[in-house]
Amino acid sequence: MEIPEIKVVSAVDFLTVTTKTDRESANMLKTLYDLLGTDFLTHSKSRDWSFMGYKGRAYEGVRYGLRREEAIVMLSGAPASRFWLAVAPARSRCTRIDLAVTISLPVKDEYIAVRAYEGVTDKGQLRGSYIVNSLGGQTTYVGSRESQYFGRVYDKSAEQGEEPGRLWRFELEVKKPASEAVVMRLLTSQDLASDIYAYVATWFTSRGVGMAQFATFTRSEMEIGTIVTTDEKSLNWLTTSVRPTVGRLIVNGLMAEVLDSLGLTKFVKIKNVQEEFDNGTR
Repeated sequence: MEIPEIKVVSAVDFLTVTTKTDRESANMLKTLYDLLGTDFLTHSKSRDWSFMGYKGRAYEGVRYGLRREEAIVMLSGAPASRFWLAVAPARSRCTRIDLAVTISLPVKDEYIAVRAYEGVTDKGQLRGSYIVNSLGGQTTYVGSRESQYFGRVYDKSAEQGEEPGRLWRFELEVKKPASEAVVMRLLTSQDLASDIYAYVATWFTSRGVGMAQFATFTRSEMEIGTIVTTDEKSLNWLTTSVRPTVGRLIVNGLMAEVLDSLGLTKFVKIKNVQEEFDNGTR
């Protein structure tokens, strides 16, 4: 009997990084401008933004500001999943990072949030809350918002207006000082998707919210935000987000599979290219 496929997608969903010196600030903001393009600064929908003494601009999940010689960059949603890997190395420190694992089920399950709440409260000393909104979406919160770690389990399908119980999101919010250690770990990862999944699953499971059943069906994939709007931005996106993964797959001898996935097989003589690549890396 064929087991129904469960799709698991991992992502960085939020990032806050700061700098301390003029040089660090200039480097981090240049990285941001190179990724976004200068149109971010003049876009009609961008707005003034301030936060804890920082003053700057905000637009489409991207916020940045200056406070004397210090700088701050906040990324959320698609910009976080797409740009964090380029922006994070320019930081002095990371004050917050959110990791997200989205589970797509072939058969709906409307009780995952309920079971999560029951699992947390069974632990006795852990804080947990369960909420149902007006659309029927369910959310369980795990832990305290004031602590270094705060978890959310919610029905994302209901949020998107789809059939409840088919798409579930497990989110882990990590604040300083633990957030810096998480970023350092992910920046050296050889398999970001699997490492993000493992970190999130370990945290929830240790607090009574089981996720092991999802990992047995499929290898976790990496979510990359899709907000590319110009040729220049598209090329930057390929360089910062796609090239590392493609390079790793080719090194592992999967040139044919990479080209097939991208729809480029008919344009390339796969055997010759793979042989030349292998010879060049020896």
